[in-house]
Amino acid sequence: SVNKNIASRIPSIGWSKVDDFLKSTFNGFHHFKQNNKALVGLLLSQLLMVVFMGLRLWFSAKAVNLDINLLYAISIQALVGLSLFISLTPGNIGVKEGIIIYLLLHSGLNQEEAILIATIDRIISVVVIFSFGIPSHFIFIRDKKI
Repeated sequence: SVNKNIASRIPSIGWSKVDDFLKSTFNGFHHFKQNNKALVGLLLSQLLMVVFMGLRLWFSAKAVNLDINLLYAISIQALVGLSLFISLTPGNIGVKEGIIIYLLLHSGLNQEEAILIATIDRIISVVVIFSFGIPSHFIFIRDKKI
């Protein structure tokens, strides 16, 4: 449960949406401070997600007979994850690929190879999202009887 006294201690800056965001963020931090298991679970799930995304990038390179280091692919995806904080487009389209291409160019691949890997990675990402997202949506609707 959210402690209303904690949220009320945050000073208002006069913008209701910003105030709500700050209060929600503060209450979230307070929740994790009180519930260490939730924090550990969140951190482990994020770490696992970065590893899976790194594997996806690594397999994208392998699909076109290009060799990149698995640890480097995971590192690239960790940096891509940080780019979500400055997401300028829906789904970070373009920004994510730009970061991947830039980092792959610095790993010794040429521009065409880097673009190809980033494109394959995006295609796999979209296929996975639709493969799980659409069925999940219908299951959610069925279970909630909306």
